Amino acid sequence: MKTKDLLFLFISLFLISCEGEIIDKSLGSRPANINAIITNVNNSRMTGDAWENGDSIGMYMKKENTNLNVGILADNIKYVTTGGSTFTAANPDEDILFPFNGSNVDFIAYFPYKKNISNYAYPVDVTNQNNQSALDLLYSNNAIGLNSANPNVNLNFSHQMSKVVLNITPENPTADLSDITIKITNASLKTQFLLSDGSLSAPTEIGDLFFKISSDGKFAEAILIPMSNLIGRTLVLIIAGETYIYDLGSNANISSFDKGTKYTFNIVINPSGVQATVSSSSIASWNEVTEEDIAIIPGNDPGSITSTGEFDNPLSVTEAPIFLDQKDMWVKGYVVGYYTSTSYTSFVNNATEVTSTSNIALALTPTETEPKKTFPVQLPSGTIRDILNLQDNPQNLGKEIMLRGDISNYYGLVGLKNTDRAFIDGVEYP
Repeated sequence: MKTKDLLFLFISLFLISCEGEIIDKSLGSRPANINAIITNVNNSRMTGDAWENGDSIGMYMKKENTNLNVGILADNIKYVTTGGSTFTAANPDEDILFPFNGSNVDFIAYFPYKKNISNYAYPVDVTNQNNQSALDLLYSNNAIGLNSANPNVNLNFSHQMSKVVLNITPENPTADLSDITIKITNASLKTQFLLSDGSLSAPTEIGDLFFKISSDGKFAEAILIPMSNLIGRTLVLIIAGETYIYDLGSNANISSFDKGTKYTFNIVINPSGVQATVSSSSIASWNEVTEEDIAIIPGNDPGSITSTGEFDNPLSVTEAPIFLDQKDMWVKGYVVGYYTSTSYTSFVNNATEVTSTSNIALALTPTETEPKKTFPVQLPSGTIRDILNLQDNPQNLGKEIMLRGDISNYYGLVGLKNTDRAFIDGVEYP
């Protein structure tokens, strides 16, 4: 065999992958060209869809249709921009390269960049509101099924946090608002954002969230962790020794703070007392606006709750909704009845001829009769159902008990599901 034939045979064999597939030499190992835009943006920290000079994103590349923890090919690589939509690797030696064999890959990216991320869980902490842009978490997972045949990676980022803006006008134009303090009680302060699927974990800390306020006190803003319900949350304004409050959970039109949504309240306030009113408010999905009127009234600062949901510090039934979606929480309340159907409207506040053993209703007081003020509890079959259902235990009506379970939406209210422990008459079960 001639020398050039041997050389051709060697090269041909080399270009066959270990799986037996022919490698396309035209694809090679090309760098990814990163282009990023922010969708649904209006009045955010960016101007239109432009990034600021020095903005940094974190980039992941993984095998197509795999999870980050098993298919990772590029892990949290820092990319930066000088403005505009083009991003390049902060360290040229870390430029993300497509697989040499031309196989398909997916990209996940986030902003702002953090160097240390454990188990693909991005730590979120909105306690300090001084730097709003550092709290405006953006996420992209749209760039999928790409390969080196077309190295252009177009990332669409969307907001993962909520934003609340207050425009405050004193009724007296000469009034001084410079010492105003504004907060939301029982706000979610810390959590984790799962980069693998773009979801937020249950909050790990709840408390007072203080707004960033302009020097004249007429503008305030806060980036918030989304909250699926506003029950137990209060907007508090303190000015010149006067406290004004608004029960966010009482709003018929705004029942949650959703991701990617900006809520604007225009408030007219009289610092000398009597009342502050909100002339209008709006919800902007960063491009969609609706308006309504609400009123902020003088009152006492309720503060944030100190209950933790542990056995020694259980939640009341009115505090529990703040911890929606958290598991293994202890809740206390009085047994006030049960439900005959799958809605809270079927509430029965007695233990006579009970027709269901799968649930009970708790309340803050033993004499509660209003269905909407009850707290539904699921009773799984077994010991928990045996000792708590009112059909077999009518004497439980009116008793204060403690239960452990998962705080969930149940019967059209926030209640307790997967109940696995109970404390009644001084005895813990099972």
